[in-house]
This record gives sequence, C-alpha cells and structure tokens, in this order.
Amino acid sequence: MKRYWIASALVIPVGLLLYFWHERAVDASLTDDFATWPPSPAAILASVGPVPAHPGKEDIHDARHKQFAALFQKRYRDHTPAVAVGLHFLSPHMIKLLTPARMETYNIDRIAVSAWHESKVAFGHEFDIDIYETFLSLAPVKIGTLRPTPNKADLASINYDYPALNRTRSLPRGTVLDSRSTND
Repeated sequence: MKRYWIASALVIPVGLLLYFWHERAVDASLTDDFATWPPSPAAILASVGPVPAHPGKEDIHDARHKQFAALFQKRYRDHTPAVAVGLHFLSPHMIKLLTPARMETYNIDRIAVSAWHESKVAFGHEFDIDIYETFLSLAPVKIGTLRPTPNKADLASINYDYPALNRTRSLPRGTVLDSRSTND
C-alpha cells in the first residue's frame, strides 16, 4: 500500500508540471509575429494577383476572394499549434472573421488588424470586419467590430461588445425560490 502512495505522490506533481509546461509552450507560440507564419502576406498577395481596376465593385465570390480567404485561414490552421481562424467575405465592404472562443483579445486584435491590412492591400480598399467567437457545436457569436478611423488612412478601431450571459431559469409554474437556496 505504501508503494501506491509513493507512486501517486510522484505522478501527480510530474503530471502537473507537464501540463503547465505544455500550456506555456502553446501560449508562447502565439506571441510570434503572425506575419512570419506561412503563407506570408507577400505570398498571399502574389497568389491573389493585382488590385482590381474598380476597387470595391468586384464580385466577392470570385477566385481572388476565395483564394485570399483560403490562404489567410491556412496561415493559422496549418501552424503548430493550430488556431481555428476563419475569414469570409460577406459583401464588397464587409468581412466576417471567426476566431476561437478561448483566444485572448490581444491575439484577436492582432489577427483582425492583419486581416484588415492585408485585405486592403490585396483589394485596393478598406473593409469593415465583424469579429465572431466560434464554439464547437454552437453558432458563432458576434463579439466585436473593426472599423476604419475616419480621416486616418492607417488606423482602425476595434470595439468589443460581448453578449450578456443568459442567466434566466426555467422553473415549473408555481415554484417559489427561497433566497437562501440559490447560489446567485
């Protein structure tokens, strides 16, 4: 019996150390410059081709837009660790950016700003970006917006508006809650 105690006393701390080391390794890799992850912004621009003749009036379902979205997503999804980022063109002036639900807002900011800059260079005009959090089996939730700053060409503002959590309860009719019985 004493051997089990000794073994568990060793396994638990070693397991915790490995867990925290792994989490720090994952977080450290996200502090890299996203622009250095392949494909680079220059590679995406080369693949997409030149800016259209009439910026802002092109079809968002053409090959250029699809190629840009696929390569932008590939940068994050093919990296180790993979980051579930999605990008979709909703209109000639609107992008839907999908990010993981458990990503820090400063990393979401970095991804949104890089999508904004790269799409502006590739298509010759600015896009508004709606930012969504994605969950495995639920619909994406809109958490913020990136909008260009008026009269300042290279600046954008990101505003977050996380939806309030639904804390209502469904109780049978006639149920009375005693304030001492709830943990709210």
